[in-house]
Amino acid sequence: MQFRFLFTFLALLMCVSLSAQNPATRATNRAKNRAESRANSRVDQKIDQAVDDAFNSLFKKKAKPAPETSKGSEDSADSTQASADEATANVLSSIMGGNSGPWEPYTNPYTFSMTMQMKEVKKNGKEENMTMDMAVTTNRFGIRAKDSESKEVSRMILNTEDGKTTMITIDKDGNKNGIRMQMPGMRAAFEDAAEDIDNNRFTFSKTGERKVIDGYNCEKYIVKDTQEGTTTESWVTQDLGMNAQDLFGSMMGMFGASKQRQTGPANALAGGFTGFPILSISDDGKSTYETRFTNIKFGEAKADRSILDTTGVPIQELGF
Repeated sequence: MQFRFLFTFLALLMCVSLSAQNPATRATNRAKNRAESRANSRVDQKIDQAVDDAFNSLFKKKAKPAPETSKGSEDSADSTQASADEATANVLSSIMGGNSGPWEPYTNPYTFSMTMQMKEVKKNGKEENMTMDMAVTTNRFGIRAKDSESKEVSRMILNTEDGKTTMITIDKDGNKNGIRMQMPGMRAAFEDAAEDIDNNRFTFSKTGERKVIDGYNCEKYIVKDTQEGTTTESWVTQDLGMNAQDLFGSMMGMFGASKQRQTGPANALAGGFTGFPILSISDDGKSTYETRFTNIKFGEAKADRSILDTTGVPIQELGF
């Protein structure tokens, strides 16, 4: 399985992507949605600015000088970036707009925290790294994104009781600010993403090869994505007493629909393997993606709740 896709699916809540979306496109989409129900006012301008600041922080990347390329490669790169920008814009537009009905309060049966380290290595040797800390309690789901120097750059927390999402950004001086708001289209966006993961899309092969990774006894599986044509080498452990299928099913339940328990990541894993993938390495022919889980803590007494702590952070409530 191309686990990179599944974990990005979970991270949709943060709207985090390795490809930054053009801010102008984001602004255009939001303006179009708001134009139907709001006139220009100082209040709207203040809200727009707060949302812009939050999203710009979530999507920012350090500027790098562009290497010299041929005209053909420039066109190809522009096309690839445009596609990535459009895809991310569609996700944001779906999450920020629309209305999928009243929020269904959800109590998560598991409490845990973990760190997800992701690395992409392109064929030319260029690397991109991302680290995300994740925490789940009975009524909260939080993700904290860090840069390559392990400094926090943004955080998002979903309250599964009322459906409100808190976004916290950190400026260059280390000052934190937050906004809290409803995202009416979030459930529908997750349902659409879940439906894209067909239950018969993946094939699993147990190799019998074993090794210890970060203290966990793991067994190697080869998972093939018949839709994307990718192959994943996944090292799965049963030492945690937690199955990935149960974990994904529980997390998808946070977004309020039985449909997500019948499709998507949880069902795609059914019959594939039991246990949890500590390390997964995927290859799509253009890049190699490595995802490693560390600092795994299960239970009320062990989970890292600092990800969910907003003490001392000024938070502005946005009424849309």
